[in-house]
Amino acid sequence: MTLKTQMAADISNVFLNTNDFAETITYTASGEGAASISAVVKYENDEADPGSTAKKAILRVKQSDISEPTYRDSVVIDSKTWVVLNWKSSFGGLEWTIDLQNDERPVI
Repeated sequence: MTLKTQMAADISNVFLNTNDFAETITYTASGEGAASISAVVKYENDEADPGSTAKKAILRVKQSDISEPTYRDSVVIDSKTWVVLNWKSSFGGLEWTIDLQNDERPVI
């Protein structure tokens, strides 16, 4: 077994296991139907307002679950809708790290 094969197995069986670290989300890519997939979600709170709810999050998913993220794809986590801002490939092409935002009000 190669290191890449072992990492792919660990991503699926450990990190993206909903009994351990992951949760089920709904990802809707532009022009495609919604798909329920496993993801690790890290919420980022506004440091200037510690009591605020998260407006940004980082999502980690298997690349095989999403062909390629697109700006403004829709993600539903616990009935709250988020949009994709940025993304990058990680773990040698095995995983997407996706930046999300749920509050797009302009900052003045």
